[in-house]
Amino acid sequence: MGDQSAWNDESFLEKKVQVMKQYGLSGRKFSDAIDSIRQSRPLAALIGKETGLKYISDEKAIEAMRLWVASKPETDGGDGLGLDYFDRDFEKYKEQGLRRKRLFESISALLTVQEFAEIQTLYYLGRDQVLGEHHEGLLANTTSTLGETLTWEAVDHLLSRISILDMVADGLVKAGRPSLARKLRELRPSETA
Repeated sequence: MGDQSAWNDESFLEKKVQVMKQYGLSGRKFSDAIDSIRQSRPLAALIGKETGLKYISDEKAIEAMRLWVASKPETDGGDGLGLDYFDRDFEKYKEQGLRRKRLFESISALLTVQEFAEIQTLYYLGRDQVLGEHHEGLLANTTSTLGETLTWEAVDHLLSRISILDMVADGLVKAGRPSLARKLRELRPSETA
């Protein structure tokens, strides 16, 4: 049907007639279908109507992911096939622990529990085969599970995921926020070989 901002154009009327004919819809049933599309987070985004997030602003979501990207350790350029159990660089492990501690402190200072819960919800929405319409229910569950304060365990559990940026972006698409998903994907550091 295209972006809803163009629904006043003559081309929309042609598309509307074509869709009504193809699916055998009356004018009322067509309107009901459009209402259903507008109420669905991912479908509404397809017609140019993005759904806002409940707790976190775009700026804070971007900043949280920027902090994650900045704290990500450099990869050693290995073949990615498992661990080298003989590489015991304790200074590297110490630095990694400090980096994780700084990330926790930065995230705790930046986000409320509810904002962090929304990022966590978006991560699991993107990672799992869950429809965007379940965003609010999952967010309520996540918020109640986290409690009143952000803990090291909760933050580290989520932010230690190497796929968090991609999964949060995928979750944003499902939750009806593809424009924010595109902005987050731009944060991904370029892979150099």
